[in-house]
Amino acid sequence: MSKVVKSEKKGSNLICRVSNVTPEMVQRYVQRLPKTILKESKFRELMGAKWFQNEHQAPEQWGLYYIDGTNYYPRFNRDITIKEAERYIYGWIKRLIVINPYTRFKTMNDSRLVESIVRQLEQNPDEHDLKSIVAKLIDGDEPFIINEIIVNVLNKYSEILHIKTINTDEEKFEVYLYENYKEILKTKYNMTKKEYFDSFNDINISASQPLPLQQIFYGAPGTGKSHKVKEVTDSITKEFVFRTTFHPDSDYSTFVGAYKPTMKQLPIFNQQTGAQIGVEDKIVYSFVPQAFLKAYVAAWKNQDQPVFLVIEEINRGNCAQIFGDIFQLLDRKDGVSEYPIKADQDIRDYLAKEFAGYDMDANILSGEELVLPANLHIWATMNTSDQSLFPIDSAFKRRWDWKYMPIHDVGENWTIALSDVEYDWWDFVEKINNVIGNMTSSEDKKLGYFFCKACNGKINAETFVNKVVFYLWNDVFKDYELSDKAFQDGEGKLTFNKFYTPSGEANEATIKTLLENLEVKKEVNEIEQPTE
Repeated sequence: MSKVVKSEKKGSNLICRVSNVTPEMVQRYVQRLPKTILKESKFRELMGAKWFQNEHQAPEQWGLYYIDGTNYYPRFNRDITIKEAERYIYGWIKRLIVINPYTRFKTMNDSRLVESIVRQLEQNPDEHDLKSIVAKLIDGDEPFIINEIIVNVLNKYSEILHIKTINTDEEKFEVYLYENYKEILKTKYNMTKKEYFDSFNDINISASQPLPLQQIFYGAPGTGKSHKVKEVTDSITKEFVFRTTFHPDSDYSTFVGAYKPTMKQLPIFNQQTGAQIGVEDKIVYSFVPQAFLKAYVAAWKNQDQPVFLVIEEINRGNCAQIFGDIFQLLDRKDGVSEYPIKADQDIRDYLAKEFAGYDMDANILSGEELVLPANLHIWATMNTSDQSLFPIDSAFKRRWDWKYMPIHDVGENWTIALSDVEYDWWDFVEKINNVIGNMTSSEDKKLGYFFCKACNGKINAETFVNKVVFYLWNDVFKDYELSDKAFQDGEGKLTFNKFYTPSGEANEATIKTLLENLEVKKEVNEIEQPTE
């Protein structure tokens, strides 16, 4: 094996995080980042402490988001393709800033690297040595590096500078201006973080897509379906997000609304004088709206505000029974239901009271007709591995956008933490999923990254056994012969009871056997025993 020799050059790259900027990296960060404006505190909670130790620097300096002390602002409201990421990098480097709010360099004049070099070339047309030109731009003795990474990036993306390589080891590069550089160059000075972020606003990768009106996120357990919905709805005021969970007993009345007995305080009158002498609690029947009608009313009352109706586990209920005639409303044109339905009398009475005083179509105002407005988003999640589910017919499926959530490494660096050793959680997920695929020929039974929750990045033995092992032995492998070598120990098969000690605690020795059989990577070396 050849020995890796580290460069003796010391200093910082001039261009913000450009040495590792690739379309794949930009796309990956966009996928990880929330797509809507959030309170900064919420953003920090979602991303976790590790993000702000180091990882935040690149996406901030690439202009993918910024925070202003109060809120988090994203560049994109959706995931982007590799081609779009490439176009973004192209535009980003053309507007590239060295001295920005995220670096410690200080310049003598303006803050843009490309523009600063241009100024020097204009003022000194016979000076072409790139390093000496840049040295004149730096205020102070901060060391920096001129290398092929910077040169290649500027040559590829700047459209303004052309750099010739003379001697890489000695950092000798000559820089020249293209004839049409003045047509391309744009100038802006003294940027705040917001100005820096906004300076990339005119990069056109493609038109941003509006949020889907009806969308179902589906995939194996733990792939982050609910988390994906939460990323969007967390930026919406709580009063405009309505949630419900379908189950086998769900029906039209639990989804839309119905008359129900409720406790209400009613006045007590003196029978002789007619004067009120008090109040008493009595059971009365009144119309009680459920998630659908609550979202429906909120959307019509606030038509400039996106409203979300979130349905968790949509396939655990009988959708035909639950939606009933509302099914017809799911056909939309320009966001509005193309085919209105006639509301029942109890719904009409309820809506007429709710919409009293609002300016809208007379039939909607009176509750005579039900029509979904263009700002009402109905999003749902579907766990494809659940047992005893109701089938969803093709007519219902056609009225939804479907978003598959693949099993992937989300980069949280979680570990399975035993008392003396830690194992890489994602490596375990990949390897156990290979076993599941080989044994069951099913993608639906596999585990996603978020199958169980970690505490401070660690999944302890109790959680691992009670969540992961229980699922594997009772839902995935219960109908299969555990002949794979992963399920063997010195005494035979790893039966479920072996994962517990006689006192009912998780048996770490058996967990180790399973993980070692799978050859899961160790994150922390086992504690060495002292030698005598």
